[in-house]
Amino acid sequence: MRRALALTDRQMTFVRRGAAMLPVHRRDAFLRAIADRLIGEPTDSAVIEAVNLGLDAAAVVDGIKEAV
Repeated sequence: MRRALALTDRQMTFVRRGAAMLPVHRRDAFLRAIADRLIGEPTDSAVIEAVNLGLDAAAVVDGIKEAV
């Protein structure tokens, strides 16, 4: 069972903007990846980091990013 996650309006804006950058078929995995990284009532910094990591992972899956 998944745990509850409480996000502020500002944090939801970060998540929505991140999801909007992705094709629709990638958004579910992106949102699940964010939820897996966050616990309870996360800070803005934690949400931003989770969004960025989710976008990075989506970019790698789509072959947009090159291996470093």
